[in-house]
Amino acid sequence: MNLVTEPWIPVVTTVGKPDFANLMQVFTEGDKFADLSVRPHERVALMRLLICIAQAALDGPSDKEDWKEAPKKMSEAARKYLTVWNNKEVFELFHPKKPFLQIADLESNGLTPLNYMEFAPTLNGNPTLNTYFADGNKNRSFLDAQIALMLPTFLCFSTGGGLPITTWGIKKTKQVGSENHDALCVTGSMYHLFIRSQNLFETVAINLLPKTVVERHYRRGGDDEYWGKPVWELFPIGSNDVKAIQNAIHSYLGRLMPLCRWVKIDRKGNGMHCGNGFVYPTMERKIGKAKQNQVLSQPWPAEPTAAVGLNSKKTERILLGIKPGEPDKAVWRELAALMIRRNENSIGGPLALQNPLPRSKYDILVCALHRKSGQQAVENLFESVYSISDKLMNENGRVLYEKGITDAEWQSYSLGNAIETYRQNLDSYWEQRKKAASKPAILKKLLHSKATRSYWTAIEKQRQLLMSIVDAWGNTELFDATQKVWRTAIHKSAREAYISACGQETSRQIRAFALGWKKLIMEEKNKTEIEEQNNDGGEEL
Repeated sequence: MNLVTEPWIPVVTTVGKPDFANLMQVFTEGDKFADLSVRPHERVALMRLLICIAQAALDGPSDKEDWKEAPKKMSEAARKYLTVWNNKEVFELFHPKKPFLQIADLESNGLTPLNYMEFAPTLNGNPTLNTYFADGNKNRSFLDAQIALMLPTFLCFSTGGGLPITTWGIKKTKQVGSENHDALCVTGSMYHLFIRSQNLFETVAINLLPKTVVERHYRRGGDDEYWGKPVWELFPIGSNDVKAIQNAIHSYLGRLMPLCRWVKIDRKGNGMHCGNGFVYPTMERKIGKAKQNQVLSQPWPAEPTAAVGLNSKKTERILLGIKPGEPDKAVWRELAALMIRRNENSIGGPLALQNPLPRSKYDILVCALHRKSGQQAVENLFESVYSISDKLMNENGRVLYEKGITDAEWQSYSLGNAIETYRQNLDSYWEQRKKAASKPAILKKLLHSKATRSYWTAIEKQRQLLMSIVDAWGNTELFDATQKVWRTAIHKSAREAYISACGQETSRQIRAFALGWKKLIMEEKNKTEIEEQNNDGGEEL
């Protein structure tokens, strides 16, 4: 199975037809493919692979000016690169001596079914690690093209946990792992952000990183190997090959296709040898405080496509992703935080946002694999596309966007208060139940849940209005009008959610409804009056 010449990458053509492409076609005919046609975690793994090939082929781009020229050079550079390395047989999936991204002489006590590499989300309400645990057939057969896609995805997204004991030369892996041995792309159910362009070729090009950006974030002291080589160019010849291992775990190109798991696929046995792989340095969570006459070393950065924020005390870095307690919280409510340009302390969004992007709207793809907190289990796969105004990249735009989100969240809180007023006047024992509950906040959340879900579903359909507010910045008349439309939308959604959640069939319900409605309307009125008093017409923040 040759990955350069045989089709295995699921794509959709520019005329909407599903198809398969090989690596060479992506770079020489990429304008014929609108996009990848894969699941979110597969997209992340494939994009890392394609970006790695492109950056190795270009040996760059060197800086931001060279980045602008990269699309013109990338096709021919990639064609030559893939031809050279394909002649060295490094892209053969089942090569007897150097199989792609695998350890040729890896051994174990027995074969692990290939299902172990295929992730599956929640099945019948029960979280699963992969289809090995999800279906009754633990020895399913897969086509070569399927295995080719599963392998890099598994290397990027395998969750920490128990794996078979494997032996590579003098090195024997341990059976029991932990979350600390997660593959690079899965930790914290992190978001992965990519910029999407008109076709697959341009999408790869716009997500390339100049060497100047990579050096700023990946170079450590006098380390000149921050750029590195893809692992297939400098594959470890043994578990003690220090130079190759350092390249794999510390360099930018080496880490794009990580060897977080050691794998050797046994084609005849329809299984694989599989165990824990190299341990990769990951983002340092704690924020160091420099002592007198001390210079703090630069922290290891988050993955290039990740976004990082701070905790409330600003003492720890946090990977932004699907939250354990709020898996349904929509990403559009966090877009402003995701779009901050990453600083030297590794706080901010994906590194591709530091490129000189076109001054217009563009799409942002957000992908995530939601793993059950503290466990191996995969609960859900997430992918969404957002049309972004370039004005969201500056401070004014982010403040405006965040204010719109804050207004919507305040309205949700006000809706909850109105729902509780309705319940208090309908249920004489409500206050007693709250006092008796071990966790009153959870009880209140359950009370509000139906209405708030309805509210946020309605608001999400209007989210384009928020980007219109950002776009209107600088045009006072348009800015005021779009703000008014947004406020009207959230007020209307709250009222409709309240009506849907609170019955009016009996005289007691009608009275309770009226009291809750009054609270909702009065809170809306009071907030609007305060905003109008403080309104500056959109001239400044």
